Amino acid sequence: MLKALDADGPMLAFEIVLDSVPEPRGQKGKSGAGKARGAADLPNLMPLTRDFAFLMDEAKAVGDLTRAVAGADKALIAEVRVFDVYRGQGVPEGQKSVAIEVEVQPRAATLTEAEIEALTAKITSAATKVGGTLRS
Repeated sequence: MLKALDADGPMLAFEIVLDSVPEPRGQKGKSGAGKARGAADLPNLMPLTRDFAFLMDEAKAVGDLTRAVAGADKALIAEVRVFDVYRGQGVPEGQKSVAIEVEVQPRAATLTEAEIEALTAKITSAATKVGGTLRS
């Protein structure tokens, strides 16, 4: 094939069978309901991340904290990830320090410092409701 195309280097070829490509949701084709996910809602603004460390009782589930923080502002908070759970020096007996990274995805416009501070207050308040205390 390379000789027939007079190509010197490696090549890649593929074939797309259009009848096998799922139709968008809500449309019915030959095979019934479509299986495609629909258009991607991709933001045009860069996300920003903020890290927080909360003290909480050892018996409390970390998932309670992450769910509460994620629900603090569902329009802006894209993801909440735990990156450290620490017990030891500097943390009171019976407690743990949970460090989380909050990914904030603006949709309409870049956030101002005041808007970021307001979101930080919402996050801290949500964590307090499930027993988390912002660590200094």
